Amino acid sequence: MARITRPAPDKEVRALQKKFDVAPSGRLFISVPGADLDLIATDSDKVEAEVYVKSQSKNEALALTDRIKLRLRAVDKQTVRIESKSFYQNGFVGWNTDDAIQIRLLIRLPRAFNVDIQASGSATSIKAVEGKVSIQLSGGSLNATELQGRLEVMGYGCTLDIDQFEGSNLELVAASSALTASNVKAKQLSIRAPNNSKMLY
Repeated sequence: MARITRPAPDKEVRALQKKFDVAPSGRLFISVPGADLDLIATDSDKVEAEVYVKSQSKNEALALTDRIKLRLRAVDKQTVRIESKSFYQNGFVGWNTDDAIQIRLLIRLPRAFNVDIQASGSATSIKAVEGKVSIQLSGGSLNATELQGRLEVMGYGCTLDIDQFEGSNLELVAASSALTASNVKAKQLSIRAPNNSKMLY
């Protein structure tokens, strides 16, 4: 009788790693639908990005990032872009319903950098950034802590948790979402919660 062998369970494999030298007060743009995002500010003058993929090998992980056309590039000293092709099937990011892609991006960036995120179905966390942060999120969750400067969040059908923000402007739109905001100090504050959103302060 032939022995049936099963493939090893998927593990998180680092598929890509890149570093970019950047100028102060530059901009990081991220659009990788379905990917979980972990951003943390440091005192470095570099943007460092690591891409982790649930897969059985590094070759398979690289093939998955290539399949969705994931690109990490510096346009110039002021702008870094991380983006991919987006496609959905039955609510999953992947090329068929049995093989959804699971990707996580770990990004370290200068403290005073500006960030623009377009995310969908993502668990997104961002910490200690002091520039302008703009986030558009559909589904998934956001955890934003220790931010300073300016924060604009538009969330639809997601969970938003804002803690320890201090800056010039805080604008939150939480449509059909759950919003928790604590330890917030802003010269200009705007919070809107259409479509029966739930808010806690």
